[in-house]
Amino acid sequence: MKKFVFLLVLINCFSCKKTQKQTNTTTQVVTHYGVRISDYGALNTKDAATVYERLQIGDTTTIKIAAPISGVCANKGCWLQLELEKEKSVFVKFKDYDFFVPTDAQGDAVVSGKAFIEEVSVLEQQYLAIDEGQSADYIAAITEPKRQLQFLADGVLIKK
Repeated sequence: MKKFVFLLVLINCFSCKKTQKQTNTTTQVVTHYGVRISDYGALNTKDAATVYERLQIGDTTTIKIAAPISGVCANKGCWLQLELEKEKSVFVKFKDYDFFVPTDAQGDAVVSGKAFIEEVSVLEQQYLAIDEGQSADYIAAITEPKRQLQFLADGVLIKK
């Protein structure tokens, strides 16, 4: 009986070490919002920029993009800004406002949903600048509508 108990303790010690080792090698934290997605099949920033170059106002396409986060709604996390190639960025909203991301979100994100291009009014641009916490001078300088790369995400994965 003593040998059996000793064997159980020995097996338990080895399994604890193995679990601890796996935990220590995991350095990246991944958090999901909305529909649970993976990064499998996500377009990199260069390929995503190419997709947007081919779109016209009114076109949509369903894709998955992996890109660094360059901005987030500071009020409640109701949108993200992702950085693409060629100094372009994508404004990401969340489908039906079913979920939000942390207001301090950083790192790389993967978004899954619909890519499209939209003309954004001066008023909406100013509202978004307020959400970003921009200065009054910056907001006042917004005087023309602009063409904006947009994305309606049903799922977001953030890697830190």
